[in-house]
Amino acid sequence: MNSADLKETRRALFELQRKVGGLNPNAEQYKLEQDEVQRRLTELKRGLSDAQSKQVAHNASDAATDSQNESPATNPRDTASELTATEMALETSRTEFIATTLDNVLLQEPLDAGWAGTAETQVGTAIDNMGHTTDSELYGVQCQSTLCRIEAGHDNETAEMDFTLELGKLDAFRDAHAFIRRIENADGSIDTITYISRAGYALPDLAANQ
Repeated sequence: MNSADLKETRRALFELQRKVGGLNPNAEQYKLEQDEVQRRLTELKRGLSDAQSKQVAHNASDAATDSQNESPATNPRDTASELTATEMALETSRTEFIATTLDNVLLQEPLDAGWAGTAETQVGTAIDNMGHTTDSELYGVQCQSTLCRIEAGHDNETAEMDFTLELGKLDAFRDAHAFIRRIENADGSIDTITYISRAGYALPDLAANQ
């Protein structure tokens, strides 16, 4: 698949994610999942502490006696690895829930055509002005009255950072609040969905929209 085909595929993927993201998040199911992951985290942290204590005791005692009377101590590295994986899963779940909730807010928000049109134009102009100084591409932008959703692709982290900084310079988003969902691709490129508030506004209260 060539570069053009890959970018077109990403656009289609983001459009599908936007439509799916418009569904009302199931807050009750999310809480159940979060509670289960949190319970597992607590168990893993306790297990890591126990494993580290056993390892210290094992190293301090006589090796011959240990081999005869005690089972091998649990390897703290194994428990730590599992703990890290679970924490990453928890963070991924949290990010997806926030993005889905913000998608839902955006769909329900009334349209301020004047501001939305200006904001969308500024985003498009900004990336055009960046020209060849950055390897970023705008996939799509949607604004309503106090919130915008901006989809973009970046060849690397530097391009991603340049694009994010450029957004902060726009009049529509001065002193704005933002939440960014990042998707790291196998080829090293990064896709982002940026939810950014209108200048003078904060992002919606997520708890009020569950």
